[in-house]
Amino acid sequence: MKKNFIDRRQFLIQAGTYAAALSFARPALARDAREYGVLPNRREDQSRAFQRMIDRAAKQRAKVYLPNGTYAISGVQLPDFVDLAGDGDHVTLVNTTRNPLLNSRGGATARLENILIDGVHLGGEDSNSALIDLRQVTRVELKGITIRRARYDALRLERCSGSITQCNISDSGRFGLYAIESKALNISHNTVEDCADGGIIIHRYEQGYDGSRVRNNIVRRISAVRGGTGQWGNGINIFKTDDVEITDNTIEDCAFSAMRANTARNFKMNNNTCLRSGEMAIFAEFGFRNAEIKDNIVIGAASGISATNANVGGGGAIITGNIVKDMNAIGPYKPQAPYFGQGISAEADALVAQNTIENTAGYGINLGWGPYLRNVDVVGNTIKNAKIGIGISAAKGAGPVSIKGNQINAREGNIRTHEWDKISTTDIGLKPDQAPKHITLEGNIIG
Repeated sequence: MKKNFIDRRQFLIQAGTYAAALSFARPALARDAREYGVLPNRREDQSRAFQRMIDRAAKQRAKVYLPNGTYAISGVQLPDFVDLAGDGDHVTLVNTTRNPLLNSRGGATARLENILIDGVHLGGEDSNSALIDLRQVTRVELKGITIRRARYDALRLERCSGSITQCNISDSGRFGLYAIESKALNISHNTVEDCADGGIIIHRYEQGYDGSRVRNNIVRRISAVRGGTGQWGNGINIFKTDDVEITDNTIEDCAFSAMRANTARNFKMNNNTCLRSGEMAIFAEFGFRNAEIKDNIVIGAASGISATNANVGGGGAIITGNIVKDMNAIGPYKPQAPYFGQGISAEADALVAQNTIENTAGYGINLGWGPYLRNVDVVGNTIKNAKIGIGISAAKGAGPVSIKGNQINAREGNIRTHEWDKISTTDIGLKPDQAPKHITLEGNIIG
């Protein structure tokens, strides 16, 4: 009997804890929008009625379902709690006058699911203009949302955490998804296409931890309407971020890079497919540090993979297991030497290993530029039909490189050095004894 006896005080404590857990996990109440006087397919603007509805629902912690149809609204301020759901393309929120259509400042939860949001290209066009604008929201959950025809940015998130999944974003006047100072956002299984200047953009005002995960998305047909030499026109772009992972995405037909990392640190770009990029397909640039670029497929670009800019502190890269083909040297502007057409380029503290590079208008692999070369190992790569297999800087100040166990078949020289834009006539792949002292050659298979 004593074994089965439970102290009354202990029982009450356990029961209370269990009840509290149930209360915490309890889903929001479910309400129909018509209960709040919001009806589909009205001709008039329903912004005020819509605002009253979500404010009342927030106080009740109620989930609101929108009946099928169209709702004309704009300038709606999301309260501390919002849980709004529809039936996919059958529920449309149409912008009536201005951006943002929906916005939140400092909310706890913003949950939107299965709704089509149409900006019809209305609204302002400035750096603070987005069709959906969420800032300092503790938990963002966007699932199955379609956002189209934003005048400027489709979706802007600033200092938010949460997830954006299974959404479709198209035809925005600048960026598809613009995330600033994020807190480990999950951006996965979305399609972002036909945007004027960028697909998925993850930026910070100051260098620091971001932790976003960008996975299994499709990004395609990204233009660079505002011009420039790379600040626009990228499929996925990270800036001043630490610890971001970009994996398993398909990125096609971008005016500049499929993936671009500017002054980013400790990032991964792995297992992505990058097709028909207009400039550098995968670019780690400026003061980047600790890049992992592995197992990507890069086909058709002005140049393939670059981890350069040692002149401004860029360095530290593992570039392994990539397939790089058909680098055509046809870019959106006339570059300075060493020009486009390179398969893989690296300058400082880098391992370039086990990559397959085929059909390049310039170097298969290019190492360094002027004095900006140090501590690069090139091991076990296969280079086929490059103009020059491997190019290595021999300018004054160039540091040590090791070229071992590569298979090289090139049209105009297997391994050649260069001093700035002057290329040596000696193929040190065939004459390794004539290699400069900072270059180690061992076990390479030529021809």
